[in-house]
Amino acid sequence: MSARRAILLAAALALLALAACGGPRPLVDGVELRPPAQEGQPYLLVVAVKNASGGEGQVTVSARITGGNGQVAASVEEHTVSLDPHELERLTIEVQPAAPGPYHVKVTASYPP
Repeated sequence: MSARRAILLAAALALLALAACGGPRPLVDGVELRPPAQEGQPYLLVVAVKNASGGEGQVTVSARITGGNGQVAASVEEHTVSLDPHELERLTIEVQPAAPGPYHVKVTASYPP
């Protein structure tokens, strides 16, 4: 193997290693707000977070629920989730909206946390 070819191969391998060390690339893959099973119980916010990369690490998931009037009905405290490469993680979070529905839910997942 020529020296030039060996250098190019080493550089390509280094780039692949760096790409894997880049951490996760979190994507919100699904959101469902389930009504209470009984009156007075909390709603259940089910969130699917997917790692769309070969990296791993912790991501922060946060949510905001607004009522039909556009006012914030509930802010969900941030949750930290560890994701392995290409992993899909589901979170179930209890929420008690302050205002009546219908609701609009916005969920974000970010790295670094």
